[in-house]
Amino acid sequence: MKKAIWKIILAVFVIPLGAALVLTALHCFFSIYYWDWYWITEWMCNLPEVLAYYVVYASVYASFGVISYFLFFESAGKTVITSVIFVITAGIFPLLRYVVRHFFFMSVYSETALRTVYLTDAETSLILLANVAIFLVVILLERAFYAWILKEKPEKERKMFSPKNPVGLAALIFFAARAVFSSLLFVTGGEYAVKNILSLALLLLLTILLACGATTFDASAPALTLWFEKLVPSLFAGMVLIRILDEQGILRWLAQIGFGWSEAVFHISPQAFSLIVASFFLGSPAGQILIDEYVADHRLDPPAARRLALCVCVSTPTFLLITCGAVLLQSMPMGLA
Repeated sequence: MKKAIWKIILAVFVIPLGAALVLTALHCFFSIYYWDWYWITEWMCNLPEVLAYYVVYASVYASFGVISYFLFFESAGKTVITSVIFVITAGIFPLLRYVVRHFFFMSVYSETALRTVYLTDAETSLILLANVAIFLVVILLERAFYAWILKEKPEKERKMFSPKNPVGLAALIFFAARAVFSSLLFVTGGEYAVKNILSLALLLLLTILLACGATTFDASAPALTLWFEKLVPSLFAGMVLIRILDEQGILRWLAQIGFGWSEAVFHISPQAFSLIVASFFLGSPAGQILIDEYVADHRLDPPAARRLALCVCVSTPTFLLITCGAVLLQSMPMGLA
C-alpha cells in the first residue's frame, strides 16, 4: 500500500509539478529574449503559460479523487496523511512557479513588477486552497449522509461517475457547485450586472411557468376570460371616444375654453389638466400612453408628464363605475360606493 501511495503522489503531484515548472521556465525564457517575435510570443510565451496554469489545476483536481477515495475506503491515518499532502501541494504549486519566475525575471523586472507577479501567484494559491476546502466539506457532508441518512457503507463501483460511487458523486457535486458559483459571479459582476440579474430572473420565471404549465393555465384562463369579456368592452367605448376627440383637436379646444382656471388653482396648464380628465375615461395604461404621445409631440414637457403619471396610475372613475359597478357587480351604486 505504501508503494501505491507513492505512485499516486508521483503521478498526481511530482510529474505535473515538473511539467508546470518546465512550461513556466519556457514562458519566462522566451518572454525575455524573443517577446517581439509574433509567432514566438503566441506559441512559446503565451501557450506554455496557459498550459502550466491548466496543469496545476488538473493536478489539484485529480488530487480530489484521491482524497475522497481515502476518506471513504481507507483508514483514518492514511486519510489524514494524504489529505495533508495534497492540501499543501495545492497551496505550494503556484508559489513554486513564482520561484521560477523570480529566477528568470529578477534581472529584467523591477521590484514592483516582481511583487505584482508574486501577488498573482499567491492569489492563485488561495483560490486552489479554497477549492480544496470546499471539496473536503462536500466529502464530509457526503460521508455524514451515508452514515446518518442511508445508514450504510459506500460501495466501490467500477463506474466513476455513478450515484452509487461516492468518489464520483462527490466530484459531480463539487463541479456542479463550482459551475453555479462561477455563473453567479459572472451574473452579479461586471458592467452588465443589473441586466444579467434581470435576465436570470426572467429565465427562472419562464422555467417555473413551463414546469408548472397546468397550474399556470388554470390560473390564467379565468383572468384572461374576465379581461376579454368584461374589462375591454366596458372601457372600449371611452377609449375610442377620447382618441377621436384628441385626433380632431376637440380635446385641445375643450382645454382652452373649459380649463383655463387650472393654471391658477393647480399650477398646471389647461392642456395637462385635460389629460387628467381624459384619463378618467381611458383607464390605465391607456392614460399613460396618451401622456407619452403628448411628450413625443412636444405638446407637454417631461417634468409635467412625470407629475401627471401619478394621477393616471390609479383606478379611474370609469373603471369603478362601469367595469366594477355596472358590469361585474351589476350595481351602479356599489360602484359609486
